[in-house]
Amino acid sequence: MSRYSKQMVAIDAMRRTVPIKPAGTFFALTAASLVADTDRNRFLQWMNSNQRRYAPLDYDRFLPGSMPVVVSRARVWHNGDMPRIAGTKQNYFTYFAAELDEGYLEYGFCAGSPLEPTGDAVYYAKVIGGFVAFLRFLRHFGEQFGVDPTAISLGLAVRGTGGTRQRCITEQFMEHFLVTAQPETDGFRWLREATRGEDWTVDGVARRASLALLDHWSYSGPAGAEEPEFTDGKYTGDYYRADFQGQWC
Repeated sequence: MSRYSKQMVAIDAMRRTVPIKPAGTFFALTAASLVADTDRNRFLQWMNSNQRRYAPLDYDRFLPGSMPVVVSRARVWHNGDMPRIAGTKQNYFTYFAAELDEGYLEYGFCAGSPLEPTGDAVYYAKVIGGFVAFLRFLRHFGEQFGVDPTAISLGLAVRGTGGTRQRCITEQFMEHFLVTAQPETDGFRWLREATRGEDWTVDGVARRASLALLDHWSYSGPAGAEEPEFTDGKYTGDYYRADFQGQWC
């Protein structure tokens, strides 16, 4: 749980704030500052929410807010309201945080349904679809600001997995043919450490993370459903494109 994810809440039918149980996080860490001092203003201008769109988020903006606010050491784009009273917390359930000095990026989101934030479901297609978009953002960011992608450590985490079930895995088969078990631990983390000189692809990293995520729920499926959302090692996002477009934030 990071300093940014601690402020993640949702609003229930009674307009009360409620905690989010299955919350997901994508993260990336660079060896030096995120961008050079001379590139700070250009980076903040480049982070235009209307221009930062990455497949498969075809109809939703990647950045969950139009303007960043300062939270601790980071600039944070989020989908919540600005505080009405000075000193009060900002409530949001999707955010993108960038620590410019520390070289750290973090994207937090509700891994289940924002309408049922305390529910017991984690949506596999939603998590992996968002991770693919995050990885594509990282590649684009590296190209624009001269950051070596092999020097970036990156990962995926989900907190509050205990007692949850994984859903939205694949539409190739009826859900009752897809076997999962409740995780023994209350959190999942997958990390790919920086390996200078050994490049990575979006499909390759996303696939390895997805297999680890499925293993956390002891997933098993019939022949042809061993690697959902991937075909021949390539991300297809069939379930995501069919069911989650327009529902990311």
